[in-house]
Amino acid sequence: MHLTDDDLPLLTSIQQLNVQLLKIQVILYNYYLTADSALFAKQFSVGFDALSRNHGAIEEEIPEAPRLSSIGSLIDSLLTIPTSLDGVMRRSPVDWDQSRSILAEMDPVIQQMDADSL
Repeated sequence: MHLTDDDLPLLTSIQQLNVQLLKIQVILYNYYLTADSALFAKQFSVGFDALSRNHGAIEEEIPEAPRLSSIGSLIDSLLTIPTSLDGVMRRSPVDWDQSRSILAEMDPVIQQMDADSL
């Protein structure tokens, strides 16, 4: 495949989107391991904002991309996973099985995001 210099910023943005999604996943797993809700709230907010901004920049660059709306829907769906996890992690005692089940919901999101970003 031949990429021009004009294509490289877009390719970089798409790769950053994938990296930011993986960072979100790390933040969720870190919350599972540490149960530090204050740190989670701060890190997730920053990570999600970066992910949303990057997606918006890509939308401005190629607004008619067929899979871009799917990526936007996936990003929106990410909000339910941390909300569910936070609810379980704040209960006493923590239901660790349910927490792991919620974390497993990230796998199909990441797989779909990878497919759509190609």
